[in-house]
Amino acid sequence: MDDVCPHKLVRLSMGSITEDGNLMCRHHGWCFNSEGKCTHIPMLAGSQAEVTACDSLRSRITTYPTQVTQKLLWVWPDDSSTAFEDCNSKQPAIIPESELDISSSSWHMTEVPVGYTVSVESTFDPSHAEFLHEGIGIFSPKTAVPMEHFESVGEISAQEGFTLKHQGYNLFNKDMEAMRKFIPPSYNTTIYRYPNGKTNIF
Repeated sequence: MDDVCPHKLVRLSMGSITEDGNLMCRHHGWCFNSEGKCTHIPMLAGSQAEVTACDSLRSRITTYPTQVTQKLLWVWPDDSSTAFEDCNSKQPAIIPESELDISSSSWHMTEVPVGYTVSVESTFDPSHAEFLHEGIGIFSPKTAVPMEHFESVGEISAQEGFTLKHQGYNLFNKDMEAMRKFIPPSYNTTIYRYPNGKTNIF
């Protein structure tokens, strides 16, 4: 749901979940169910005013379809009347289970301080890593090597996106094989396979 209480526009993410599973705003204790409907206003508790206020569309929070797949939360960012139905017409662009052993994978997240298009473009230009990320981990211009066999694999389409294949770009990963896949509008996954059997997924 939107991260804003309709009462005083406070961030609901600062609130808490009540014992009955509702989200309670930290500012005045207004409570909302998973559909975004206001269910309780403490200062009006038990009154007709509370019923009227809770039934008002102005006290409702916009919600979005979500699902948890491969230990990640996926959000369908659409609040139209058909959003919940539409989200079932296409599954998230997940990594095929044959490519990933979720139980043995460790996850971490990196926030990139740039816009979406810059982030996607940079992802498909790995040669930047040794220079832009210098000083982070092993990245250094001194370890950069030319990439070999940078090529597209299969068809390129507006619906299915594209896949790129290439080898390494530094002294530490020069022998690995990389597959980078983009599916519109936002799926962006890279798999590095090393000769020793190790795999990294981004």
